[in-house]
Amino acid sequence: MSFRNQIPNIITPKSLPQLPVKQLAFGKLSEYHFLEKEESLLRITLQFECGKIHESKLGLNEACVQLLLSGNEKMSAHSIQEKLDQFGAFIELEGGLRSSYIQVFCLKEYAEKVLDILAEVLDTLSFVEDEIRIYKNRVQENLKVKEQKTSFLAKRAFKGHIFGTNTVYGSSILSTDIESINQSDLIEHFNTKFKHSLFRIFTNTYIPEHQLKSLEKFSRETIATPFTWNGIYPEQHEIHLPKADAVQATLISGFISAGRKEETYPARSFLSTVLGGYFGSRLMKNIREEKGFTYGIHSAYTNYPDLALFQISSDVKNEVRDEALAEIRKEIKRLQTELIDNSELETVRNYMLGSLQRAFDGSLNLMDRYKTLLDLGLPMNYFQEYVDSILELNANYLQEIASIEFDAKRFYTVVAGNFDTA
Repeated sequence: MSFRNQIPNIITPKSLPQLPVKQLAFGKLSEYHFLEKEESLLRITLQFECGKIHESKLGLNEACVQLLLSGNEKMSAHSIQEKLDQFGAFIELEGGLRSSYIQVFCLKEYAEKVLDILAEVLDTLSFVEDEIRIYKNRVQENLKVKEQKTSFLAKRAFKGHIFGTNTVYGSSILSTDIESINQSDLIEHFNTKFKHSLFRIFTNTYIPEHQLKSLEKFSRETIATPFTWNGIYPEQHEIHLPKADAVQATLISGFISAGRKEETYPARSFLSTVLGGYFGSRLMKNIREEKGFTYGIHSAYTNYPDLALFQISSDVKNEVRDEALAEIRKEIKRLQTELIDNSELETVRNYMLGSLQRAFDGSLNLMDRYKTLLDLGLPMNYFQEYVDSILELNANYLQEIASIEFDAKRFYTVVAGNFDTA
């Protein structure tokens, strides 16, 4: 019998589901990874080893990816969509820093037919001028809207400042960059960089290799050179971006750190969660609940294969931006000078472990976690070791890591807002 007036026992999860993935060779230098799990709904993720780092113009790779289904003079984008609709399939496109992705969703029984359509589309792609014009207009209009927001301006400036605007990590697309992209640029990028760079195929359930045969012609022919950041830090630690009509200010503060491979990462991610990683975090309690300066404030690590970027970000009222920054620094100082009490330790520990359990729920999530391990060059037992580390963390060790990781000299801060506000 269920008694709803009794609080259920809280069980701390100490293990994660296994990742039952198998790998097969595909083409000369490519790989096919599939989950050993029976599913009727199929997601096929095609990872192409072509990203922002391979483009000759800013925005060129993203434009190429988003126009992959634009068709040719004989097969329009609309007719491609109609062909996919016959099988209840849809495709998502995503350009990235190092890789780009085509994700195909369909019923497993139609996989071969849908992939044959996709292969034909990629093989006959010509980048129709009208589709290029529509894409460029849409992106430029969206950019105009984004550039009115302090949050967008601050994010763009923060990455550009901390990494350098001339690096792939820090560069941002401007309207003039979009305007300069033309049909010949797209054709050259697709034919020389993208078309024969299919690196990995991921599926959330097994499909026979013969059903993937139409994709073999796109298998990668060479292995790309690994890319790393140049390691040059800027001297200026605080930047103000004035926006006269802004009613709020965006604050972003953070620094470049070691990535997931470094042994202190579990402790660092735990400290980030305590600080601003969930709704009950210290920054949320202080700056949202007690001070009423913002609707939300957040801290997190963004991970790359060779590094991580730690950021604290929030939109606050213009007139309290300096006070909000002072409170952020005060909460960071508390992590360095005061031990986290047992109650908060257990709350954050349970939150993080529970979030990880949700991240392993279902075949799509399992495949995403597996793909993360490959992309970041992590061992297959990484997530379980991460859980073990979270379970072992104690207040003294966390304080020690906070003193090193959150050294005030490491922080760079960008504030975008109306600085005429008293």
